[in-house]
Amino acid sequence: MSELSCSDFPESFLLELGRDIWNYTIGFLVVKNHEGQIEAILKGSGVLIMVGDSYGILTAQHVIRNLPNNGKLGLILSQKNETSNIDIAYLTKIEIGIPERGKEKKGPDIGVIKLTAKTASEIGSVKSFYNLFKRTHVFESNDLREKEGPWYAQGFVEELTQEDVEKGNKNIVNSYCQYGAIGGIEDYVVRDNYDYFKFPIESSEKESDPYNFGGISGGGLWQVTLKKNEAGEYEQDQLLLRGSKNPRSKNVVLISPYKGV
Repeated sequence: MSELSCSDFPESFLLELGRDIWNYTIGFLVVKNHEGQIEAILKGSGVLIMVGDSYGILTAQHVIRNLPNNGKLGLILSQKNETSNIDIAYLTKIEIGIPERGKEKKGPDIGVIKLTAKTASEIGSVKSFYNLFKRTHVFESNDLREKEGPWYAQGFVEELTQEDVEKGNKNIVNSYCQYGAIGGIEDYVVRDNYDYFKFPIESSEKESDPYNFGGISGGGLWQVTLKKNEAGEYEQDQLLLRGSKNPRSKNVVLISPYKGV
């Protein structure tokens, strides 16, 4: 297999890829009251999925564990200056893989928030749900590294959140930044029926790039298989969701949901 670099892909390819993945990506917000000021705090990322007639949000187990058990949960669904709130009482939290305790926190870290049909319909009016059943044959019959193409990690990064506080205003208005990193898998192992990927994110000299990737937990790792058009240029063939990510310093360890769900 030949090795590809980002320069092998036209900018239009990368922009289209980012937009496609954005259609499935959400951010979790929890409203806090701090000394009389109301602020929505980023609590992680997730990927909208469907399995048969069930709809949910694939994310990290520790993200689910840190969400409140009652009240409203905010979701970042669009690029507009607005969020959608859903009643937590109508959500079902499913902790699929719970990491071991300790400094290393080894083991799976994955879960799903199951949505009601009404909530899924409301979210589906502005976003898309990734159909896992439609891709089952791909994951069962192909080695994960067999096909040529880039891998893409995407979610919301807390460090890039911008705060706008107006004097005398009781509310803090935040702008949340979705971040995508394109690259390849450095390492891949199967352990106890879970797939673990190491997706290194290298330091960058760009001021816009984050140093800490808190908030990206629960976002998706995607594999993009390729095809060539008549002009010999690369085009996206299949967009394959490979798992939900959990940051470890500057590396991201990813766990495929297919053997755990």
